[in-house]
Amino acid sequence: YETAIRTERAATADAPITVQAASGARPVIRPTGEDAVIAVGGQAAHLIFDGLTFEGATGESSANIYIAGAASDITFRHCVSRGSARQGFFSERTTARVRIDSCSFANNGGSGPDNQDHNLYVEGTGHRIVNNIITGARNGYGLQLYPATTDVVVSHNTIVGNADGIVLGDEERGSTHDIRITNNIIAFNERTGLSTYWGDGVAGTGNVATANVLFRNWGGNFDPALRGLRRSANVIADPNFTNRAKGDYSLAAGSAADGR
Repeated sequence: YETAIRTERAATADAPITVQAASGARPVIRPTGEDAVIAVGGQAAHLIFDGLTFEGATGESSANIYIAGAASDITFRHCVSRGSARQGFFSERTTARVRIDSCSFANNGGSGPDNQDHNLYVEGTGHRIVNNIITGARNGYGLQLYPATTDVVVSHNTIVGNADGIVLGDEERGSTHDIRITNNIIAFNERTGLSTYWGDGVAGTGNVATANVLFRNWGGNFDPALRGLRRSANVIADPNFTNRAKGDYSLAAGSAADGR
């Protein structure tokens, strides 16, 4: 479908609006010249997007999925975001409680300045990023939590084959805090697996990384300058993917991530 989705609709928790693929269908939505394939903004709330593919956003500020304004309680599940010129996903700092669950983010970025195109660029409060495969951001991070991001859970994701894995930080004296990075696989990224950046020297608080499996992030599994992130029970070991070359990131026998 060559179209763009734009909505500021607000539903309720008891009666959310769902935009869902028909049974057996795999709809692919491509842009029509706008910077985003789907933009959710204004006072939009309690919307669910299920089983859709967003691809090929173009433009200097492009993102396949763009969450803006006071949008809150927005869910993407079983969706795909791929081939954006810049970001696969972007949320503004005014957004709240976006859930990204069981999605794929692949091969986004590459048209902008080095290290500024990401699969997911996340700002805002109360987001949940769980059970996703995040791969192929060759010009930036698989996931950037920066520069105003609070109370976000990043859990059970597979983050592989990006320029870098995850970065969190800010330039605004502690505006990124209470981030929980747990039970992820962060492996085979070209530079660092997990890093922080605090532009003004003041690190955020309440940020933790625990029970993650990291392996062969070529610039280091953890950035040597890591600050403002408490680490515990992380494992440096081979996740032993079934067939990484073909994009099969299921776990083969003997994986260090099995049961973790």
